[in-house]
Amino acid sequence: MPRVSVLMSVYNGERYLRQAVEGILNQSFTDFEFVIVDDGSTDGTWEILGEYAARDSRIVLLRNEANIGLTRSLNKGLHVARGEYIARQDADDVSLPHRLEKQVAVLQDNPDVVLVSGNIDLMDADGHIWWRRPRRTAPPGLVAWFLLFYNYLGGHSQVMFRRQAAFDLGGYAEDRPCSQDYELWLRLAEVGKIVILPDVLLLYRTHGNSVTSRHGDDQKRYSLMDSQRAMARLLGEEPDLAEVIALRDFWLGPLPTEDRMGMVHNRLKTLSKAFLKDRVRRGLDEPNLGRSVAWEVAGRFLTWARVLARQGRVFPALRACSLALSWYALSAALCVRRLAWPLSLSMHSCTS
Repeated sequence: MPRVSVLMSVYNGERYLRQAVEGILNQSFTDFEFVIVDDGSTDGTWEILGEYAARDSRIVLLRNEANIGLTRSLNKGLHVARGEYIARQDADDVSLPHRLEKQVAVLQDNPDVVLVSGNIDLMDADGHIWWRRPRRTAPPGLVAWFLLFYNYLGGHSQVMFRRQAAFDLGGYAEDRPCSQDYELWLRLAEVGKIVILPDVLLLYRTHGNSVTSRHGDDQKRYSLMDSQRAMARLLGEEPDLAEVIALRDFWLGPLPTEDRMGMVHNRLKTLSKAFLKDRVRRGLDEPNLGRSVAWEVAGRFLTWARVLARQGRVFPALRACSLALSWYALSAALCVRRLAWPLSLSMHSCTS
């Protein structure tokens, strides 16, 4: 029985398929099977897969007679997979050589961890790295907190999760053509810890025919709905979609309009209280998680204050600063440093 099942679904992916397959076959960790679902391709995808399967017995091929979509194809592969851990791989991305080795070590040594991700660099259609994305990592509790608002993992193709945990939750939600990853991560975060390694584990390819390029609007719509549902599970009531959007903008930008400041503050207060209580109830709490959440929120309010100060909005900037202090009193010195220069410019312009 292999330790890992690498799971890929591909539809008309012949252009980048060889690089994706070879990235897995050349891993330093070798105890895996490679389950690949051809979702009714009409190009040379099936023939390419056949070439590799003839040379490497670890490859398990499944073929859909008609295209059934990514979500259903992933569930089909998930039911065939035998590994204890599932490593996702898209047909246009490239896993770096030590990816599986590093992720297996985390899951093997930490039974309370249900999913391990890593960082990614972005490459173009020709394989040239065009953006070394700022490294994203945080303690598991903060990862779960950020996931309430947006897909903090930032991708699908770089994760490894426990197969049984996904099975127990029903696998991927088949009522959605996209954003199925974020929806599953939210549910997994309720039953175990999610770790993001600081290492770059994958080269993520951006091109005009990618799922993100073709379904960007749908992804945003479904992910907002998933965030709304996750908040509702904590609060016992469903927040308005406008509130969910404002909360996401608070973290990702562009920052909400200043008239939403009070709502954002109040909603974050109720959410953080419910979130921390829920983590304790589930046995997933961590030392100082409440302080960490408060520090992150305070930091965003300080950023908001600085943006407003640069715009000459002195009183809204001071209000944002006071809200930051209500979250984390030790941010006072930081508040002064961040606002001193923009406020001095604003006051100078008012008097000149």
